[in-house]
Amino acid sequence: MKNVYIRLISIVVLILSLFDCAEKEIQGSAFYNFDYEGEEYRIRTVVSKENGKVYNELIGKKFVAFDYDQNGVLDEITIGTINLADAQSIYEFAVNMLTMQNKVAKIKPKINSYKIKIENYTCEIKTFQHDNGEPFNQFKVVEKNANESSEFLIGIDYEADGILDTVAVGDMSLEQIQVLHSEVITQGLKDNVLIKVDNQIFVK
Repeated sequence: MKNVYIRLISIVVLILSLFDCAEKEIQGSAFYNFDYEGEEYRIRTVVSKENGKVYNELIGKKFVAFDYDQNGVLDEITIGTINLADAQSIYEFAVNMLTMQNKVAKIKPKINSYKIKIENYTCEIKTFQHDNGEPFNQFKVVEKNANESSEFLIGIDYEADGILDTVAVGDMSLEQIQVLHSEVITQGLKDNVLIKVDNQIFVK
């Protein structure tokens, strides 16, 4: 899936002067408003001045979701109780619309990740941070030798404790994907690419 960065140059708004001191790490943002099944939503791309990170937010009336690495897959619901898979359907609809309008550009975000091939799968762990600074991990599984447009699986470990909490994308059961996840963690720790601190596991 293409990395997603919204190129809405005509409506980019520099909002440094509009935020209070606690929010001045925000350098700028771009917005895209759209309707999905009769409801209004917004995608916002945010650029952080402090750390240079760029990420997407999907904003609904009752929820906010984040795509931290802009790979077209939502990583976390930070506000509200919408199912992550349902939010993903809304997000994909908007991304497809933006792609058709030539308003999507490829980027290479700096995200700590560990990738390894196990059996017939290519597996990848990425470490992100919640809004409150706490880390969490995303686990992606792709068929071996398949290209990025193929169907893949995404599991989320919200507490970075090595135990997946949900399957955000794909049909594999949580138990099945956990077996792969555990194998990747074991090998990553052995290869000194993953680190375990206070029962939490991170990508270096």
